[in-house]
Amino acid sequence: MVPGEVSPEELRFDHEIRMTRTDLLQQAGIDEKFLAELIRANLITPGAAGFFDTEAVTLARTAKALSEFGLEARHLRAFKLAADREAAMVAQIAAPIAKGRDADARARAEETVRELAALSLTLHTSLVKTAVRAALGS
Repeated sequence: MVPGEVSPEELRFDHEIRMTRTDLLQQAGIDEKFLAELIRANLITPGAAGFFDTEAVTLARTAKALSEFGLEARHLRAFKLAADREAAMVAQIAAPIAKGRDADARARAEETVRELAALSLTLHTSLVKTAVRAALGS
């Protein structure tokens, strides 16, 4: 796999596992205060019953790693806003496919979402690398 690419396993959208707040704190290695900041910044959102999915663990761990470089949860909102815009574009492309009348329409839409998400992440990584190189004068 090329650096910056995302594996198909990372793009699975079936995060049906529900975990408690305590489970999330433990698995992500964060404290209650940091989780509250992530929730306040709208980076992690508990489900209606107050549970979290496995993606929340990844988000929390990543936010914690970024915080070690001095980035606070509030700084990460820009990433969230960009991700929301990308998700809206992907959904706009996949929605007509999902509405197809045949039995495989939903599966084709999910595959389209996976492909678009992988391409989007690769593009994003390349754009960030290029911009950082330019900013550092490399």
